[in-house]
Amino acid sequence: MPNTTPINAAKLKTVITEQPIVVAPHTPIRAAIARLNAPQAAKPTTSEIETPTQVLHRDLRSRYLIVAETEKLLGILSAQDLLPYAASEQSLAHQTVSQLPMVPPTTVMGDTLPNAQQLWVLLQQNHLRPLLVLDQANNITGFLAYESLSPYLLMQQAAPTPVVLAASSEASPSAPKSQNSSEAPQIADRIAHIHASLDVQTTLATLATEIHTVLGCDRVAIYPSSSPDESTVIAETATDSTRSVLHQPVPEAALRLDWLEPYHQDNCWIVGDLQTVDGSTAQSKQLAQWGIRAQLIAPLMLDGETWGFVLMSEHDRPRQWQLEAIEQVAQLVQEGAIALQQAQAYEQSQTELQGQQKIERQLQRVLEVTANKMGSEFFETSVLQLSEALDVAHVILTERKGPMLRTLAFAMDNVLQPTFEYPIKDTPCEKVMATGEFFCACFVQKHFPKDKDLILLGAESYLGFSMYGAQGETVGHLCVLDREPILRSEWAVRLMRAFAARASAELERQQAIADLQALNQELEAKVAERTADLQRSYQQLQEAQVQLVQSEKMSSLGQLVAGVAHEINNPVSFIYGNLAPCLDYVHDLSHLIELYQAQYPQPTPEIADFIEEADIPYLLEDFPHLIQSMSTGATRIQSIVQSLRTFSYAQQEGCKAIDLHENLDNTLVILQNRLNGRAGNPAIQVVKNYAALPAMECFSGLLNQVFMNLLSNAIDAIEHRQDEDAAYQGCLTITTQVVNPQSVAIAIQDNGVGMPPETQEQVFNPFFTTKPVGVGTGMGLSISYKIVTGDHNGTLTCASVVGEGTTFRVELPQQQASS
Repeated sequence: MPNTTPINAAKLKTVITEQPIVVAPHTPIRAAIARLNAPQAAKPTTSEIETPTQVLHRDLRSRYLIVAETEKLLGILSAQDLLPYAASEQSLAHQTVSQLPMVPPTTVMGDTLPNAQQLWVLLQQNHLRPLLVLDQANNITGFLAYESLSPYLLMQQAAPTPVVLAASSEASPSAPKSQNSSEAPQIADRIAHIHASLDVQTTLATLATEIHTVLGCDRVAIYPSSSPDESTVIAETATDSTRSVLHQPVPEAALRLDWLEPYHQDNCWIVGDLQTVDGSTAQSKQLAQWGIRAQLIAPLMLDGETWGFVLMSEHDRPRQWQLEAIEQVAQLVQEGAIALQQAQAYEQSQTELQGQQKIERQLQRVLEVTANKMGSEFFETSVLQLSEALDVAHVILTERKGPMLRTLAFAMDNVLQPTFEYPIKDTPCEKVMATGEFFCACFVQKHFPKDKDLILLGAESYLGFSMYGAQGETVGHLCVLDREPILRSEWAVRLMRAFAARASAELERQQAIADLQALNQELEAKVAERTADLQRSYQQLQEAQVQLVQSEKMSSLGQLVAGVAHEINNPVSFIYGNLAPCLDYVHDLSHLIELYQAQYPQPTPEIADFIEEADIPYLLEDFPHLIQSMSTGATRIQSIVQSLRTFSYAQQEGCKAIDLHENLDNTLVILQNRLNGRAGNPAIQVVKNYAALPAMECFSGLLNQVFMNLLSNAIDAIEHRQDEDAAYQGCLTITTQVVNPQSVAIAIQDNGVGMPPETQEQVFNPFFTTKPVGVGTGMGLSISYKIVTGDHNGTLTCASVVGEGTTFRVELPQQQASS
């Protein structure tokens, strides 16, 4: 801050720019720009000569615009603020100054103005924006700008303390000069040049040029005070352009100035000849690479911090830096810092303005895109638009379901993700549900260590808002998460709140539609339920009828088989019982013939002819084998009869302990004719993998029916395969095993044609069949399924692969619950 002497009240009054331009917030931007460009009424007539102060105030009135409404000051806009809109080709017909970014103004009372130093501090705190001057009634009387106060600060600057100059072996110090009155306007002009631009690079370049003009040195270089690896010269004015260091890295000796502490005077480092600096050979060599022999370094201070340095140097000769020049340089550097701060503030405001314009465009686009969307399409479009507008990694829109949240839409990196549910507890969403809003700029994972989803998403920051129903209840929430820290900007808040409200209304509309649909569905369901009841009753009646017929068939078949077996068994027993005596008789007759042959070796011709014709020797040898074949056949008939009797008696028995292997074997005996193979086809092999099974409590006759159905279907599948390949070798594999102490399993596997998945899904459905009409009823497997699952509390499953075969697995408990 400049050193100032008091300025009396009368002079301070002349600093105030009166009759400022004031507009209302609803004023169109084009009208506001026109107000600034209009000729100022305060300009005197041509017969009068304007004083410099009048010219300055007229110029200031055309540079600043005050925005205010009744009893409320909104802000100050500069011509630079409006410049982008003046150059814009877009229509501004519907845009007003209230849509522009404004900072609330700082005010002072005109009757009790602070002193110049205090005003200077206020201007700096306000980023050099004008101060509004009010009267006792809080009416605006004018504004106080830096441009009008600056000349007084310069003219009233107190003389600085003497500067001890560095010794030089080639030049003797000259007596310092006092600043005369003619030099003040020159300095003021230079300061005006430095302040003429609001571009950072232009401001620094102008500062370097003005200092170079004042000092007449070989080079003026400006660079930021960052680390040596990062700092480069960003502005330079040099007498010899071939020795330019613009954009070159800055030596550490020009950044770390503690080695020049003995030459540190009045916040400057002044060295007349680097060759005379003791104990700093390394630093001197670094600066020698830039050709520096004498140097003057002044810091650029912004808000009390060193932003960078101005390095003024001579190349090949020492220099005795004059006090007068140093004072002027100090003023220029100080003004340069102020101008730099102004330029940075302007660039920041432009960046903010552009950002705000971008957000406004995005908001308008988002609203246009989602205006005609409803339901899930609205939710999905909303999160995608928010993801793009706010430039965040994740956007989640949810609906509350008790202690859970269900995502209505979820966008990750601007790509829609599947919906899911997650618990509210110990998550940032819990905070949103409780308070209506929650913001965490960074380290959100540390604040919610139990929320593992934050880790999966790589979330670093979080911003969320509740969604409310018609009764004020929380119905869900809208949140954004990012992998980087985020700011809770006003635009993000406005945008998210708008979409949260819209999503709440859409959710409520969907709920109303859902309630109406539910009512319609309830009515339709009642009709459908009654229809289904009738259909089920009819189907159950059909199934019961088929089962009754099937049971009657099995019962009749059992009685028929029992009668036939009895009738067959009597003659077979008679035949079998006479075979042994018959064999004895044959032995006796054979012995008799042998005796005759021994006693009468020369038979008569007639007997010899008969012996030769009847082949008596072969007959005597083969007859015992013939009797043995008849015995084997009779035994086989008895076995079949026994199997038939066992199968038929089982239909009439209740639940009792049986040997499952015996039932399986009896069924195989009955099906033996089909296992022998059809004409031209090989017989079907039967592989038995029987385990040691305990006696099973079950309905033997019903299980026989199951085994008969499963084995018959397996043979059908193999025969179907043999229709395609006559030489195909069919194989039936029957495996039994003890699953656990309470149950056993029987697996019947074939290598037939197999079944596709859609057939497997319906294989146990009543009346479903893949056989031609008239060949199958479609009830065999359905009845088998009910016998296993209903009558025996077991399970019946099917696994099949087309072209490889099918396996039916029956699992039964060892004891029935009713036993």
